[in-house]
Amino acid sequence: MQHSYSKLIHPLGQKFPATVVFPISGFARSLLNTLKPVLISLSLVIALIGPLAMAPQVLAEGDADTQDDAVDSRRSPLPTELDQMIALDEALNSDEVVWQGEDDQRFLSLFRPAIRPIQMAIILLPDSPDKISKNNLMRQLYFDLPERGWSTMSIILPPVVIDTPAPKIFLPRATKLNSTSADTADENSSSSSTPSAESSDSDEPIEEDEDNDNPLDKAANQRIEISSRFLRDKGARSVTYIAENNSAHRALNASINNKDSTSGLVLWRVDLNHLPIERLKTLVESRITLLDIADQTMTPKQKAARKRHFQMAGFTDDYRLIQVPVEAAGIPYASRRIRQWLETEFTR
Repeated sequence: MQHSYSKLIHPLGQKFPATVVFPISGFARSLLNTLKPVLISLSLVIALIGPLAMAPQVLAEGDADTQDDAVDSRRSPLPTELDQMIALDEALNSDEVVWQGEDDQRFLSLFRPAIRPIQMAIILLPDSPDKISKNNLMRQLYFDLPERGWSTMSIILPPVVIDTPAPKIFLPRATKLNSTSADTADENSSSSSTPSAESSDSDEPIEEDEDNDNPLDKAANQRIEISSRFLRDKGARSVTYIAENNSAHRALNASINNKDSTSGLVLWRVDLNHLPIERLKTLVESRITLLDIADQTMTPKQKAARKRHFQMAGFTDDYRLIQVPVEAAGIPYASRRIRQWLETEFTR
């Protein structure tokens, strides 16, 4: 029987038998079908093992990046307060900048002398460094007061750490079980004759003395005392402090500690929780004249409560409350009222 050949031609010129091609193709196809499950399983194993094999390298690269970030953070620490004051000095570029203190206790202040100074000077106590240069009441007073004869110094105080107090829990008064009416009467009579925190001051918060162990407040007191000596060396016989909300407690401390050289204190929009009654009582003993400036949005009830707060501390004729607009117009208005108060209360 003769073989039939395909029309495919071998490169050497020979013809391939058609019966040889198809058996080889069928064998390859059957081999692929047999090995397909094995190949699929092998590909799955490779897909699972591949990421696990790369994990140590990825972790090593992550640790290296973390170490690099840590090195970068060590190389670029946050600017210190002294660094910020140096930057502020460069930004102000003013001949009125005065550096006081020594070594790492140095601090920046601005001093603007009056052309014809009188015997009292002013110390401004802004509660943040940026207020020494930006438009606000402290900046306005720094330029206005020297024009009327009061040499003025504005100083940067250490930052204030504001602690959120824990909420007060008021528990009901405990009562005796199986108590007789006589026992109840004796208990009521003793409670009415003996003052207690709950009965005598039921409508007023219990005030505590200021914590003088705060190192930032101690540094602030030191800066204020250094500035007071600076002004006395310039010829001032006394000073008046002008403080705002977060610097009010430091102004109270300075007024009490330096009562012999302090004439007055101005409080600019200060919350009552920064003015403990016990500290105000001590301030009254120092015979300091006080000007209290609040917003016009204060209701009559709030105004009466604020006056009562100072009256309970013992302030009478040495205390004055004024209200100013909340808008930007309140700044020049407050500056004018402060100048009028200074001229009225103190001899020039």
